[in-house]
Amino acid sequence: MRVNRIAAVLAACAFAPAAAAQAATYNVNTKDDNATPCVAAPSVASCSLRGAVIASNNNPGADSINVPSGTYPFLIPQTTETHSNPQANQGDLDITDAVTITGAGADLTIIDAKQLDRVFNITGPEAGAAGNATLIGMTITGGLVKDAVNVTTTTNHGGGGIQNHFGGQLHLIRDIVTGNVADANGATAQGMFGGGIQNFEGAATTTTIDSSQIIGNTVKAYGVPTMTAGSTAPRGGGITVGEGSLTV
Repeated sequence: MRVNRIAAVLAACAFAPAAAAQAATYNVNTKDDNATPCVAAPSVASCSLRGAVIASNNNPGADSINVPSGTYPFLIPQTTETHSNPQANQGDLDITDAVTITGAGADLTIIDAKQLDRVFNITGPEAGAAGNATLIGMTITGGLVKDAVNVTTTTNHGGGGIQNHFGGQLHLIRDIVTGNVADANGATAQGMFGGGIQNFEGAATTTTIDSSQIIGNTVKAYGVPTMTAGSTAPRGGGITVGEGSLTV
């Protein structure tokens, strides 16, 4: 009987379903731009915005990142990242899983890429990722994508502030996207699109904008003079939708 009971317990364990992924919360508490993955709350260890994004990408499930008031400048340039291999440890903040990032308000929480790269890159399932980003209460600024500098393929051609592609999901709530640039850098074979936001590469790619401003972004295409405006500028000074959908 005892042997039979042990066998029954082992059999039950063998067929028990795997534990579901646990959503985590990461509380940013430093303005330093470092790539050390954060430890989820209730930990009070040092946690940068970049470290929180990296940790969230590595933790399957819908995580939360809280970013207090202040300016968060990028300090780590892009070096080895490619269009098909996004890496949040350098350049832009690549989001490859589901996350909600909440600031203290667009006038209080400033994410500044310092023209080292674009600010956010959301990569969806068509590239083997699961990027789904909700960005709440922040200003997204200082992004720059520039042909032959940090644009290394003929398909990675825009989204100075945010690039959402390959079926990614982006939701902006009470944000300001401003002061971002997509620059063709004089190239004649490749245009730049979406100084503020580019939504493309996949019919399922979706951007939703609620109570947000997309203003003062710049696009320069095919070496023609710079065009600066909001969302109605030629070639998308504010927003370009190459594929997928936009809801405002």
